[in-house]
Amino acid sequence: MALLEAGSSGIPVIATGVGAIPEVLGGGCGYVKEPAQFAAAMDYVIEHYDEALAAGSRLRLRVDETYSLDSMVNAHTSLYRALVGLPVSVA
Repeated sequence: MALLEAGSSGIPVIATGVGAIPEVLGGGCGYVKEPAQFAAAMDYVIEHYDEALAAGSRLRLRVDETYSLDSMVNAHTSLYRALVGLPVSVA
């Protein structure tokens, strides 16, 4: 949850590669590192802050498009409609 909250703020994110984190941060949306690499990753973010902010912006878009309340409601509605045999699109 903290990853999505940080992502919705558009801040640069450094996280470990557990669970779905690599998927969320993939495609240049953040930095997936082992704990021993965190200090170096933080130095990198500081030294390349414009790049890190761009990654944070990409993460914000991903969170908005994929994990926002509206996106989740639409995905669940489409799933339920498909399960009962109704057209998936919700007008």
